[in-house]
Amino acid sequence: MLSSMSRHDKQRELLRLLELEFSSSLNAATVAAIGNKHSQFFLAEEYNPWRELEGRTDETTNRLVAQANQIIKIRHEVGETRDCVASIFLSYCEMFCDASNANRAGVQKHAMSLHEELYANMRARNE
Repeated sequence: MLSSMSRHDKQRELLRLLELEFSSSLNAATVAAIGNKHSQFFLAEEYNPWRELEGRTDETTNRLVAQANQIIKIRHEVGETRDCVASIFLSYCEMFCDASNANRAGVQKHAMSLHEELYANMRARNE
């Protein structure tokens, strides 16, 4: 079936599959962070402003950031420009690692906010 699809259609199908996998992985990681089982969630190498934590960033978050960047790249290639789960996640990582914000939320609260935003986003798309 894939062989009869155009390059653009193949990219859209790949994007759909990547976004499904990403959403599932992100949901599991977010729930773990809410349950205080993922204390370094959101601490990604790409956004880490703290030198003393260099090399001690969260592997799951780093993997999710890489996947999110891949998804956003493909979305741009196929002409999708609206916000998506991947871009929302990256904005939460960036907010969490903003060293200039002394009032930023802790991991659990930040994860709960992300979870709520993703749920609201999903509901809005299904309406």
